[in-house]
Amino acid sequence: MTLSTNDISSVCFCPCSSEDIRQESTLEGWRKELHRRIIPSEDSRVDFLHKYVPSRTPCPPPGDVTDAFAKFAQWVPQEENSHQLLIEGLAALVSSFPADKRPSFLDCLKYAQRFPFSTFENKHRSVYLDIAVSFPGQAFAEDEYPNWFSFSSVMKSKPEGKEDPFKKRRHKPCKALIQLAVLTHNLMHAHGLTCAFIFGIYGDTIRICRFDHSGAVVCQPLSLKNVADLKILQQFFWNFVHPTEEGPFVGWDPTVRRLNADEEEWLLARLERANVDTQQLILSEARFVQVFDGEPESDGGREPQTYITFNLLDASTRLFSRATTVWRAIRDTRRRVDGRLVDPPSFADDLKVRIIKEAWRPLLRRSEKDFYDRLDSAIPPHQRVGLPSLVCGSDMGEREVRLWESALYGAFEPIAPDGAHHKSRLSAPASQKPLSSAPLPPSLSGPGGQSDLPIHRPLQQTFTWRQARGAKYWYRERSHVRLVVGEVGRPVTRFRSTKELVRAFPRDAIIGHRNAMAKGGILHRDISVGNILIVDDPALQDQFCGFIHDFDYSSMTGEVPQNDILSLPAEAVDELLLADDIYGFLIQRTGTWNYMATELIPACSVRVVHAIRHDLESFYWTLLWVVLRHTSTRQTVTSRKPKTRQQVCADVFTKDSPQLAAGSKLIWLGYSAKNLEIARNRPLTALMKAFALLVNDGPGVPGMNLDYDNVLGLFDAALAAESWPEVGDGPLEYVSESSEELSSDRPHRHRRKRARARASKRKGKGRKTTADPEWSSSVLDGDSDDEEPWESDDDDAPRLAINGADDEDCDEDDQDCDKDDEVHCDQDSVDFGCEFPPTAALSYSDRED
Repeated sequence: MTLSTNDISSVCFCPCSSEDIRQESTLEGWRKELHRRIIPSEDSRVDFLHKYVPSRTPCPPPGDVTDAFAKFAQWVPQEENSHQLLIEGLAALVSSFPADKRPSFLDCLKYAQRFPFSTFENKHRSVYLDIAVSFPGQAFAEDEYPNWFSFSSVMKSKPEGKEDPFKKRRHKPCKALIQLAVLTHNLMHAHGLTCAFIFGIYGDTIRICRFDHSGAVVCQPLSLKNVADLKILQQFFWNFVHPTEEGPFVGWDPTVRRLNADEEEWLLARLERANVDTQQLILSEARFVQVFDGEPESDGGREPQTYITFNLLDASTRLFSRATTVWRAIRDTRRRVDGRLVDPPSFADDLKVRIIKEAWRPLLRRSEKDFYDRLDSAIPPHQRVGLPSLVCGSDMGEREVRLWESALYGAFEPIAPDGAHHKSRLSAPASQKPLSSAPLPPSLSGPGGQSDLPIHRPLQQTFTWRQARGAKYWYRERSHVRLVVGEVGRPVTRFRSTKELVRAFPRDAIIGHRNAMAKGGILHRDISVGNILIVDDPALQDQFCGFIHDFDYSSMTGEVPQNDILSLPAEAVDELLLADDIYGFLIQRTGTWNYMATELIPACSVRVVHAIRHDLESFYWTLLWVVLRHTSTRQTVTSRKPKTRQQVCADVFTKDSPQLAAGSKLIWLGYSAKNLEIARNRPLTALMKAFALLVNDGPGVPGMNLDYDNVLGLFDAALAAESWPEVGDGPLEYVSESSEELSSDRPHRHRRKRARARASKRKGKGRKTTADPEWSSSVLDGDSDDEEPWESDDDDAPRLAINGADDEDCDEDDQDCDKDDEVHCDQDSVDFGCEFPPTAALSYSDRED
């Protein structure tokens, strides 16, 4: 299931409704997303602010806040002015702030909020928050519809204190907590935040929750009736709008901002020069982005490159994840001379549209930039067929931490091969003055100096778990990576002809895979529909038509291969990869669920090393997935009633369990693949049958006899055929049967909802307020076609847990053991075990609590 806001509703769940089942399934996915990622802070309320909401600007005396919430003596949900009383109290707390720093508050209950970027609105339901907090110094306009771009924080309220989801230490992710997470997800996407602060109000209790992409820390409860707690709340807002780093509030990423009017005008002119269609361009969604290149020890004070992103191509639906986002972007070549911006003559490369990818990688994993650096050093540009090129970029989190270390201690922390250096980073006392000439990061170079440095950590790498639970939890942290990629591609599901599909995907993609392995010692390990693109530039299609990308889960040898690595036996290649596999990733089942090799899917006690043949088998399942969904196919031997494309896809690519998923693929290879026919397309039909036979050939599990030569030979023979269709050969639209069922069932579902509401009202169980539609009730298609490029990697799947980690640290009250840790992901994109410490044996974790 996709962990999106698309299916969350406030209706009661009843198995008689398809929508109800789907909503409950999605809620269960969010529960697993949040499972053991919420940290109730053990710090005092004052220490919580000092640690997580740092500020160097002293807060003035709080004044008399005794009567701030005097009118709010008790929550009365029947009265429409309940929120207004809350807003008046909050406004009283910040009334003494300078005008340019004073936030305002707005009752947003009647305003449905869509996902902040229009391209992905149809993948998320509208949500309703209760109170919005403005940017400091800005008031909400009465005649404008409020939206995410005008919010710095949001609040969700419940009338009773017993609805506080954090009340018990061993809390379970409930609907109230899921609502906070969904609001956070939208707010962080809207601004590109490094972290976000969300409020939960439960009766007269208020909770401050700090979310980032590694987890959430929740402050101890504050009472709206307690004067001391109100002063803490006032201090929070003061610190929040006086951050230590550049930006309007704490959590702001100083390397990203929206465009002003002049920049919007410049962008339009530049895109027109680059022959980019701007008819559908939404300028309010464009962003000014800084991209750092090189290492801090080598680039000195070099200015970052600047780009303007103008079209969001992909956005992760998950919160505690890599949170991958992908944009189309163009370089901003303007420079400031004598106080004004000057646009010098541009070169051809400056007019090229690029791809900017951002992700928060787990510290356990290599940065994707490491793999691009290896490709650059091992493969000359003219030989990089089927592979993308990196224009610039860096692991910004790692870069910033190194700058901190240099500024505080005079040297970088030595990098340990096993990652142990993450345990001690920035834990030593800070020097009073920088010990090196390295440039200070913005958050260390403010006017306060270092003598009064608050408890604070870099923005671009999370320190949440290390601060809240201790250094040994470093493996749960994440680091922000931003890369600019040269090649722009379109998804393989948007092929112009099936011959282009076969040439680009997987023929050229397999060549790219071979080049990466043979010359760079890199094994991709996540072949999927989203990780193969068709080259969009006709001028480049003479070189290659398709390429693989997204090396987030790849593995590579310790050194660049000096000889032909592919001439070695498979066992020797495995040993070369394993030698540098410190965390044991090669024996963890990684990949995208639908496309994984059959041998890698089921859990078993036998160690399976992820090898070249597994990726080659994934190319088959990926091509089959596209063919079944987007071409006209039939089975020459059918049952009494022919199956639809949707039914065939469901039979082959089942997600019910690992065993059934592997079994379905084996049945297809053994019985059904030989009967597949693509209408009016003999070359593609012959290719699919031959590829299936090759995958199923040999002893034991499928794919044992796969190698680059025999697979590429199939594609070369198919492309040499002369009977490829020439017209009307584009992709067919794919609509999932679940979507059709939900659409046809809509009137019945609405009648059932109204009937249940009337029945509840007769029994006295109806809602006491009619103005709280927590989630919209629109039904949208949640079964995406994976059409967006750069499909996020670790964004959704059952995972393997690693046993034996920190067993002695289990809390008897909540049994918060690492050995039981689990992150639930959508089975459309699977990584088994990337978030856990590298210890002991692997096993499936099926716990649902």
